[in-house]
Amino acid sequence: MTIESIRARVEAATPGPWVNTVGQVYPVAQVYPPGAEFNAVWPVPQTEPDADFIAHARQDVPLLLAVAEAAAAVRDAESDMDVLDIYDDAEDVARQGEHLRRSWASLRDALAALEVES
Repeated sequence: MTIESIRARVEAATPGPWVNTVGQVYPVAQVYPPGAEFNAVWPVPQTEPDADFIAHARQDVPLLLAVAEAAAAVRDAESDMDVLDIYDDAEDVARQGEHLRRSWASLRDALAALEVES
């Protein structure tokens, strides 16, 4: 699975909004009338790219979440490094540096998983 294959599925799928009614997921052509007490929706027939997008969502979303979480961990670890000052002892600096190294390793692993072809 690659970021390019996920992007291709996103770009090929019908733009939103989509609705889920009794297990049927489909794009909505129109929600009418806007602001009314009720909404009538007209489903757009599901296309092959839409079905492919839905079928891959279970694998794509957790993988993308792992990358986002790893990137956030790097951001947080780097932020911790920004607050180092002359009063920190060598052990604190080493601990924060190790935390940053582990965060970067997690991000590299998550990105490497994204590059595996399926």
